[in-house]
Amino acid sequence: MLDGHMVYGSRTHTSQALIPEQPQDSDADLSDDNNHPTQEEDEVSFESMIETLEQSSSPDPRKAPRRIWKHEDINEFNVPDSVFEAPDAVKTPLQYFKTLFTDEMIQHISNHTNLYSAQELGDPINCSPELTLHGAPMQEPRRFYKIRPLFEMLRKQCLQIPSTHKHSEDEVMVAYKGTRAGTLRQYIANKPDKWGFKLFCRASSSGIIHDLLLYQGASTFFNVPLTEEEQMLPLGAKVVTTLSKTITEPQLSVVFCDDYFTSFDLIQNLHTNLGVKCIDTVRPNRMGGATLITDKELVKKGCGAFNFSSAEGVLAVKWFDNKCVNLLSNARGIMSTKNVSNDGVKRPAQRSMSHTPAKSRRWYFPLFGYILDLRNATPQDLHIHNENLGQLPLHSDNRGRCSLCPKGVSRWKCQKCKVFLCLNAHQQCFVAYHQK
Repeated sequence: MLDGHMVYGSRTHTSQALIPEQPQDSDADLSDDNNHPTQEEDEVSFESMIETLEQSSSPDPRKAPRRIWKHEDINEFNVPDSVFEAPDAVKTPLQYFKTLFTDEMIQHISNHTNLYSAQELGDPINCSPELTLHGAPMQEPRRFYKIRPLFEMLRKQCLQIPSTHKHSEDEVMVAYKGTRAGTLRQYIANKPDKWGFKLFCRASSSGIIHDLLLYQGASTFFNVPLTEEEQMLPLGAKVVTTLSKTITEPQLSVVFCDDYFTSFDLIQNLHTNLGVKCIDTVRPNRMGGATLITDKELVKKGCGAFNFSSAEGVLAVKWFDNKCVNLLSNARGIMSTKNVSNDGVKRPAQRSMSHTPAKSRRWYFPLFGYILDLRNATPQDLHIHNENLGQLPLHSDNRGRCSLCPKGVSRWKCQKCKVFLCLNAHQQCFVAYHQK
């Protein structure tokens, strides 16, 4: 039998290295691909653009640290109940509105209306604080310059509102279909308001927004102090980190957010740097390499089936309801994590607020209308919250007629209202009475 090398001969294989003409050129410059974007690529949605940025800034999975995942539960973190001191006197909704929409904001609107009049007409109209709004003139090359001072005043007042220890961080769209805002207007296909301005908000479980951040592209964090490590984070992680820094008691708090923001590294960084714990839904490619069964195997087990593993104090859970859902948590164990939706954290994007009609050629009017909507909703929440402080059921030795139902007799008496109310498995008059 003839040897192939004897017939055809052997060929020596040598490895050749491509050397650029200029030694300072990098290896990435040797690619023949044309990276110039086309017009179709330029007209992409906000979600796809951010997804591309996060993928490009995320580390190579082959270089990611290998974690040892075990089929073990994690320690339970009990979120302490928030304690609020009852005010001496409950303010009226108008007084709460004045607390949030301060005289400083009204004076700011008046001053810049006069300034704009002087610039355009040559003579100020001497607008008083009771009159209308016009945007502030441009003093620096910052986007949202016409409305940002009012948002900063709004944010300053919102940060002073006491919050619970459960926080939700999400995105909010302020509807705007005009074309005068340029690239400040964003498009998100799966939102009720697909066109508009994008904000990121942090709300507590009481439904009150405590912090917010205007999205303006690459310069979103121009006035936010970030470390070098935080500046390298993708957009979603950077937003959550920025909003979580203003939590008053971070080591007692838990943050909830959706899979748009969450990753394994984000949960670890928040706990290490701020002391904040998280319970978040997550996309499968951001779970830190968690060893879980496939969606197909989980679906075969039927509705309610779940699988979990943990590593470095973080629990990864996959369960099947209408579809397979992935979740990361370093605050709740497996049994509590399955019922995380019962925590009642109201997301800012789902809060029901009456929208102020603000049709105008000026692009910043919808944002000013959102400020008014937020000011109108927050005083109502504060008023109801403060009125309910001290309304605790106390068991009495004597029985009394229920103040709500005509035939009810109860030993439970409201500590604040001093009235008897039914409170048992069949009658919940205590709850219904205080929700009137």
